[in-house]
Amino acid sequence: MKNAEKILDNREESSFVIRLIDYFLPAINEDDIESVNQKRKARLIIAISLFASFLCFVIPAISLMLVIEPDISDLIALIIGVLFFGNVLWFKRVGNLAAVGVVFSILSGFVIIVLSAILGGLLASTAVFLLTWPLLNIFLIHPRAGLATATIAIIATTFFFIYYDFFFNFRIVTGDTYITVFFVCFIMAIGFITAIGLAYESFQQKSWRQMRSVLAEMEALNSELVVAKEKAEQAAQAKSEFLANMSHEIRTPLNGVIGMASLTLDTDLTDEQVDFIQTIRKSGDSLLTIINDILDFSKVEAGKIELEQHPFNLRECVEDALDLLVSKANEKNLELLYLIPQDLETLVIGDVTRLRQILINLIGNAIKFTDSGEVFVSASSELVSENVFKFHFMVRDTGIGIPKARVERLFKSFSQVDASTTRKYGGTGLGLAISKRLSELMGGTMWVESEEGTGSEFHFTAVFPIIEMPESADFDETTVNLLEDKKVLIVDDNETNRKILKSQVESWQMVPTLCESGEQALDIVAEAYHYDVILLDMQMPEMDGLMLAQRLRALSQLKRVPLFMLTSMGQLSKIDERVTLFQKVMTKPVKPSILYDELIEYFAKKKSDVQQKIAANKSGFPLDVPQFGKEYPLKILLVEDNLINQKVARKMFERFGYDPDAVANGAEALESITRQPYDLIFMDIQMPIMDGVQATRKIRDEIAPGKQPKIIAMTANALVGDREKYLKAGMDDYISKPVKIEKIQEVLLAVVSSENP
Repeated sequence: MKNAEKILDNREESSFVIRLIDYFLPAINEDDIESVNQKRKARLIIAISLFASFLCFVIPAISLMLVIEPDISDLIALIIGVLFFGNVLWFKRVGNLAAVGVVFSILSGFVIIVLSAILGGLLASTAVFLLTWPLLNIFLIHPRAGLATATIAIIATTFFFIYYDFFFNFRIVTGDTYITVFFVCFIMAIGFITAIGLAYESFQQKSWRQMRSVLAEMEALNSELVVAKEKAEQAAQAKSEFLANMSHEIRTPLNGVIGMASLTLDTDLTDEQVDFIQTIRKSGDSLLTIINDILDFSKVEAGKIELEQHPFNLRECVEDALDLLVSKANEKNLELLYLIPQDLETLVIGDVTRLRQILINLIGNAIKFTDSGEVFVSASSELVSENVFKFHFMVRDTGIGIPKARVERLFKSFSQVDASTTRKYGGTGLGLAISKRLSELMGGTMWVESEEGTGSEFHFTAVFPIIEMPESADFDETTVNLLEDKKVLIVDDNETNRKILKSQVESWQMVPTLCESGEQALDIVAEAYHYDVILLDMQMPEMDGLMLAQRLRALSQLKRVPLFMLTSMGQLSKIDERVTLFQKVMTKPVKPSILYDELIEYFAKKKSDVQQKIAANKSGFPLDVPQFGKEYPLKILLVEDNLINQKVARKMFERFGYDPDAVANGAEALESITRQPYDLIFMDIQMPIMDGVQATRKIRDEIAPGKQPKIIAMTANALVGDREKYLKAGMDDYISKPVKIEKIQEVLLAVVSSENP
């Protein structure tokens, strides 16, 4: 029953009079409605008592001031004032409202009757208080007290009527009839007012009983809710622990499946064997996706997802998501395009991992449900408040579209547009539900605009504070001047891609000309137009980019004009034999920064040493992979108790020219470190005897700071907070299982870069 007084009356009572009255109140239980009700009654009794005592003290004082000789009436007034004030002080001491109320009733009744007798009996002005006296007793003390005082008031009124000659020395003109009528009306008024007071008090008491009953039910319900909440939290904790254990147990063998499949693909295999192994790898990846979706959904349902707040580059986040899905788009011959305005604020603070997850989900769905055409990604922003922007992302496809009647099912858990057992497209039906919830956690929302047969547009927003973008050397005045007023011919049959390239080169002060086919390009250059550079798309109808390049090179005026080919990864084999036709072949979607660098490189006639050393070959690994370990020698220790995973990891390191030492638990790792120093340790977490966290803490405590190795957590634990937990334990980085060779490459390059700046 907390805050009961606010339930009864929301007004804030803090005036001087209220504070004065409350000073005489004893302490009460503010959480008890009955006590609060008694407090209101006590306030009224104290107020009337203080006012009456004040009058009783003031009247004799006025008499003395007027030099009137004191008489017995002044003494009676003082006594009554003392009694009223004493009753108030007694109440503050004992806190017995019933006893104080009785005394108050007796005193007030005595004053009313005596004053009426002195001033004229039934016709005295004070006699009217006989009407309110029973009412006060009903409200302030008890209905029975009201009946008693009503009886006394009737007796007093009757006495004044019978002996009214005693109080008057003159006759009323109207005679006895007037007095009789007045007496009868007075008695009726006392009875009527008393009846109304009793009825009102009865209704009020009934209301109090109902309120107490409701509040008692609310207290019981609250207790039940507390118990239910505790049980739900316990169940959620148990569920979380179960999911964590199941995630680890499933990921551990899955690491062996995917890892061995990846390594097997790099051996000599027949075409049929390659097909089998690729199927295994794809099935493993699909299973991993399902596991991740279920884990994310369980965290969303439990409200356990907490967003990180770190600076990141929004443009790079979008590009990373596209990089992960470009091969899938190429498999279906889809154009994967994106446009991020050059002036968009892209250095923001937020959770880059979760934003990338939303983008990957939406782009992946767009590719899955699109058989031909394009998938286009764009971003825009609007200012919300100072240094805070709402970013609007859109993923548009030219796929099958969504019937309007089924759009509402999209964002429901375990729900798909086509829920039949014979549906063409699989999936858990969790991706969009998770993505929508993540966008809401980022302060935005998600919606879709679609028509069946014409494609879909998925939109979502997110709110991020921005940080000032540092000045980039890539876009200083010197390099921009290299491209200023350069004429560029853009040849691409895709209208969206033409618009994107036009927007990009115009932002670099270049002058573009757009062509939608090879024939149109030949017609334009035949008119003796001079161009400084030509951008060609590979896949075009009738005349593809390769055929067009051969035709252009046959023209004398274009023999020295650089040709930049934009193509998908799946078409690289067609170009390899005739790569000398082109200044550069770039994989779509081409990042603006990469295209810009290549153009600057050509016009500046120089290339950085970093690009020469870490250029990538067709498989995505550093050139001369086996020589990498010889060029950058590292002493590596692998700590892994699972023999299959140990074998997979060793094979991965061997690809880079490293031969790591391997141990089965943290205790053995400590022994190895005492025998010889290591530059890099890949540490599993869950191991017998001594786990990875304990081993890491001992290494950090026992090894001198200058000889500390870098420690990378390599574990199947992939829940929210795991990464932070391991970094706090002293590890330098975190890789989740199943481990992919690309992740090993990233770690090795990061370590080498830090030691060889």
